[in-house]
Amino acid sequence: MKYFSKNNIISFNIFIIFISVFSFSCSHFLRNVNKKIEYSNKFYIGTASTDNFQILIKDILLNNDYHIEYYDNGPISSYITTRWKIRDSYPGELDKGYLDAKTKIFIKGRIKSDSFELNNRFKYECYMEVKNLVYDGNDYIIYDEDENFQNEIIKIVEECRQNFSYNK
Repeated sequence: MKYFSKNNIISFNIFIIFISVFSFSCSHFLRNVNKKIEYSNKFYIGTASTDNFQILIKDILLNNDYHIEYYDNGPISSYITTRWKIRDSYPGELDKGYLDAKTKIFIKGRIKSDSFELNNRFKYECYMEVKNLVYDGNDYIIYDEDENFQNEIIKIVEECRQNFSYNK
């Protein structure tokens, strides 16, 4: 007794291949859409060009009340460092007894060696590091566990990623 004809087997194989490819591509797409950023004190923020690296960073930081203290250009990297942003403690920080808080942001743009162009332009792989200190009554200590603080930093990271080329 013949259950499957040659045409049915070919059709079935094509159907299986189609379903496999479709489910793989959709699952890959779904994993990367609306992916919530988890807080850490270091973030990859995307790729910028020499044309927009300093301008975009300056604008984004100023929009979030961070002021640039200095720029530094090295042979393979550029750095942007903010002044300390002195702020009132968030309620969660106050509940832990932290009376004062200050935050500093460091941006590092590492030159991508394969991105040099004839007119001296190149691309930067950009990273952001955050240092948050709170005053415990005696000294400033590192503390970045407050949800309001984390949300503030994640907002800046998202803004950078929207303005840069972010493919990670």
